[in-house]
Amino acid sequence: MQTQSKRVFHAVDFLARLNLLFGIMFEDQRGKSLPKECATWAKFICKVMDSVNWKGHLLVQVHEKFGYMDATALAVRPTITPSKR
Repeated sequence: MQTQSKRVFHAVDFLARLNLLFGIMFEDQRGKSLPKECATWAKFICKVMDSVNWKGHLLVQVHEKFGYMDATALAVRPTITPSKR
């Protein structure tokens, strides 16, 4: 996502406009991303989802490595306000 963020946001925009999906998910497959990075990704993906008024769920999967899994769960959650989801 770091190198192809524009393509990711375009794909999210397309999927959100379908309005057929329950939600969308992204994964930190190696567990090496810092919690702040995952929180930033979630924030901007939510902005794209909100821009087309899609109320789908955003799911994040982080693999455990160096304790980032737990720290990321704490960092991502506050970026998504309950009133928007």
